[in-house]
Amino acid sequence: MREENYVDTFKQHLKTSVRKLKLGHKRVFQMENDPKHTSKVVAKWLTGNKVKILEWSSQSPDLNPIGNVWAELIHFSFSICFVLHAWFQFPNYLFII
Repeated sequence: MREENYVDTFKQHLKTSVRKLKLGHKRVFQMENDPKHTSKVVAKWLTGNKVKILEWSSQSPDLNPIGNVWAELIHFSFSICFVLHAWFQFPNYLFII
């Protein structure tokens, strides 16, 4: 997405979303420090439309939690594979009753 598309998205959806969510004037917008988010074009539009931005450190953790969920899911699936592999390595005679 280019910075112009980002501004277009704001123009089309921000005010409608604020109204539908009943956020009023006490709202603060949060975004990552991606270059398209911090560009002069975007900053000018946000300032011109009186959108408050939450200050966010460039070294802060990822705002997208789905990345962390995927990491946990992959770790879990590898754990399951390891257990199943180990299970099938046991000799069959151990399970005869």
